[in-house]
Formats: sequence, C-alpha cells, structure tokens
Amino acid sequence: MKRVIYKERGHMTHEQFIGKYASLGKEKQHHMLLESGRGGNYSIVGMHPLKRYESTGKGVRIIEGEREFFSDLDPLQYIEQERQAMHIESADVDLPFKGGFLGFVGYDYARRYMDIGEVASTEVHIPDVVFYLFEDYAIFNHTTNEVTWLTFKDDEHLKRWKELWLDAREYEQKMRSNKQSLEIVAGMSEDIFCEGVAHIQQLIENNRVEQVNLTVLQKAKSDIPALHMYLVLRQINPSPYMAFIQHEQFQVVSGSPELLLKKRGTQIETRPIGGTRPRGMTPEEDAAYIQDLKNARKDLEEHDMLVQLEVKDFKKVCVPNTVEVNESEEIEKYSHVMHLVSNVRGRLKDDVTLQELVEAVFPGGSITGDPKLPTMRAIERLEPTKRNLYTGSIGWIGFDGDLEWNIVIRTALVEAGTYYVQAGAGITSDSVAKEEYAESLMKAEALFEALRLTE
Repeated sequence: MKRVIYKERGHMTHEQFIGKYASLGKEKQHHMLLESGRGGNYSIVGMHPLKRYESTGKGVRIIEGEREFFSDLDPLQYIEQERQAMHIESADVDLPFKGGFLGFVGYDYARRYMDIGEVASTEVHIPDVVFYLFEDYAIFNHTTNEVTWLTFKDDEHLKRWKELWLDAREYEQKMRSNKQSLEIVAGMSEDIFCEGVAHIQQLIENNRVEQVNLTVLQKAKSDIPALHMYLVLRQINPSPYMAFIQHEQFQVVSGSPELLLKKRGTQIETRPIGGTRPRGMTPEEDAAYIQDLKNARKDLEEHDMLVQLEVKDFKKVCVPNTVEVNESEEIEKYSHVMHLVSNVRGRLKDDVTLQELVEAVFPGGSITGDPKLPTMRAIERLEPTKRNLYTGSIGWIGFDGDLEWNIVIRTALVEAGTYYVQAGAGITSDSVAKEEYAESLMKAEALFEALRLTE
C-alpha cells in the first residue's frame, strides 16, 4: 500500500525549535531528537510513535498501539523489509531526511554476528535495538531557519501538528549559578584499569592486537529530569551528533562528536576520531596542546591505524578503488577535550542490504581497536560490565534508504534515576596506564558537569 507524507513549512530560530520541542515532549512517554549542535545543517524531531521495534538477543518485538507481535527476523532486516513494503511517497522537500525510522543499535547487537564471548555482567537492562516509526516529524534547517513538519495522516492533521508547535510555549532550561554536588562512582578502579592496560600491552607484544579501547563506566544518582540535563549539555558542550531519546523505561542524553556512518544514495562516509588532549585554560595553552597532539607519535600512529581499519571495513562493501581518505588528521575542539579526526568515504556496491552494511562497519573501530574480533574479546574479559548502548549508534534510516548514525560516546544512559556515563582510551604499547585512566574519566566530565549545572 502506498502511503503519502504531507508537509508544511514555517520559520523560527534554532533555540525556539529546541525550546518548543522540550515543551511539547516533557509530558510524553516516547519521543526523540537528533540535533546538530555544531557544524551540521539539520535537526530532527519525531513524536507520536506509530510503531516501536525493540530487540534483545534474537528476533524483534513490534509494538503498535496496544498490539504487540514478534518476528524471528533480525531487527534491521525486519525494518528494511518494512521500509521497502511501505512504498512511501515522500514529501517533495529538499532535505536529507524526508521521514523514516529513528532509534539506536547498542554495542551488544554485534553479538549476533561476532563470537566475542559472554563474560561481562549486565548493569542496565534496555534493549540492544530500539527504533521508532513516528506519525509526526519536524525538521529544522540550520542554514535557512526553516522548519518542515511532516505527517502520515492528512492535511487537517498536518495543520494541527504545525499549530501545536507554533502555539507551544518555549521551554528554556536555566543553569545553576552554583554547581550541585554529585557523588560519582567508578565501576573500575585505577589499579584494575592499570592491570587491564598491562594485559593489553602483552597482547600487543604477542602480535595478537595492535590497540584496544578500554573504558570505565561511571554512575551517579540524581532526580534531575534527563531532558533538563540535555538542554544544559547542549549549551556547555554543543556537538555535531547530539541526541535525546525519551522512552518509558529509560532516557538517553548524547553529546557525541563522532560519525559512524552516513549514506546518501550509494556514497557512504565515516569520520573516525583518535587522539585526545584536554582544552587549555588560555588560548596559548590551547595552542600548545594542539601542537603537542599534532606532533605526538603515539597519537598519530594510533589515529592512522584507526583510519586504515575503517578503510578496510569500507572495502568489504564498496566498489573497488572508490574508498579514500578525503580529510586527514584535522583538529576538532569541544568544551573539555580536543581530538584528531579524519574522514573516509567510498561508493557502495549494488544490492548491499542494511544488515550487511551495518555488520561490515559496526561497531566503529575507534571504540574497539584493531583487529576488531580479538579486541572485542579482550574488552569482554577486561571490562566488568557489558557496554549495552555505549559505543553503539544513534541515528535515522530514511524511507529512501539513506541513513546517518553517530557513535554513542559522550553519552548518559538514564535508568531509574541513575545516570550511567562510560568513556575510555585507546591502549597501545606506548600507553602510560595512569594517564589513560585519567583521560577516560576526563572524557566523561562534560556529561557530569551538565548534570551539576542543571536546575
């Protein structure tokens, strides 16, 4: 059956768009925001879910209103089949996203096609995969300040959806003048982390791996609503691939700087990050850190290894001789850290399915290591808890088959009043264990700082 998407347009500022989204969403159980906090051109809101696709382990559960049913298919395979069967006639809009599925794939999704073992315990209990098909969408164009409202229903519903936005009172989140105290508990001590680093360096010496990303889970209890914390995070640490997810059982606050996968037609891209320094307190100190990062042999070698890993992943699914590194070792600055970043792109082969594409590149090499399988087995042994959503991907799958997914770093997963934040460092033969532990804690600091500052 062919379904039509209807559209309306209007204008407002980016801050008005986010303020109205917060106002409309704060009482609803399910909604989602994908925001380009810096550098990007679009932000996307989905509200009023028609269907929800959730999966843990095998198969997928589909929730449609009061009705639920189960399929044995892989969740991405199911979504792809449903996308093709819907025969969507997209609205005539010049946007990369014209309606589709919003959601996430957690790190543990990889257990379906990679034998990484089953050693780590489970700290949080959310599905490995959650995607939404929403009834209503709003897309903000950062270049033109234009809002496009989309709906599956009809013109009358579309007008009400637009009026709902225009009439909504803008919600503005104020920051505290004095930070609230926060008790942060690390799930791995420095001593245990250092033992893990020593184990990884032994693996490197034995030529089992080249690098492993070792991470620390931290948590803090707070009664601050997750949406309020997100609104502060986007003020103090705007990032290219931000996201907020409101689910009835959990919330996700993501300030990710990293792209896992972008697909436009047959062109695919990824943007690996490797190499980190803190931000300086003065412009001179900042410049010194940049120079240090650009001249650091360890960081440059680690970064090059990650780029080559992404190139290798892309060659599995791309037309021969189309994979290239078109940006190399750029510096990107954030509120608490700066990174080395490159960009890899290629042209997708014909008939590569969504599931095949994801299995070729997921999880991202910058947050596993090289080669992926032995590094992920090491992670399973050395990290005490499963990563769950962390280092998975949040993003969208368009009705036209295009997609854009981040890597879930700089992210808080909120469940029952506990904020879980995980971060890590790429361990090489040159790594100094205590410095890598300090870096791991530092990378999580922007999230906890936002929580301290939230009214």
